[in-house]
Amino acid sequence: MIPCEYVYNVKFRLEGACKSCNKGFTRKSIYTLNDTIPKALCPFAYFSIIPYWVSFTQGAWFRWREKKNDVLCQCPKAGGIVFLVRHIDTIIEAEVINTGDKICPCKYSVGDKFNIQVNEFCPALFPSLWSKIELFSAQAIQELDIECSISPNSLKIRKVK
Repeated sequence: MIPCEYVYNVKFRLEGACKSCNKGFTRKSIYTLNDTIPKALCPFAYFSIIPYWVSFTQGAWFRWREKKNDVLCQCPKAGGIVFLVRHIDTIIEAEVINTGDKICPCKYSVGDKFNIQVNEFCPALFPSLWSKIELFSAQAIQELDIECSISPNSLKIRKVK
């Protein structure tokens, strides 16, 4: 399995800590986008999975699904890969069930699985950063406030050169 290649390698520092989860990010460490997503998982796919992750961990389920703890999710790219997303204890598992139109550079195969440790990754950090990554890359902004999607806390992302 070849991880998705993408050009966004913005370095940033987090100032403060979310009081709801404090997912291991410290005030003085420098991070890149790769530090906010599970290894080898495409950021586009991860962005699509996160709303289901948050829903599952808050007790939601999807009426149209036979099983209470799973849902189908597709990468937002046209002809994208389809994942079966499952909530299993403290893990969100995303399994490739359809490789789409095969133009995806990730080269995923049916049956590939990605485990997102609920206690390891923050569901608010990546979407907030991803939505502004082009502005960060183009030097249009230097800092960003993030509101936690789970509790009323916030932290600041400051770009590092």
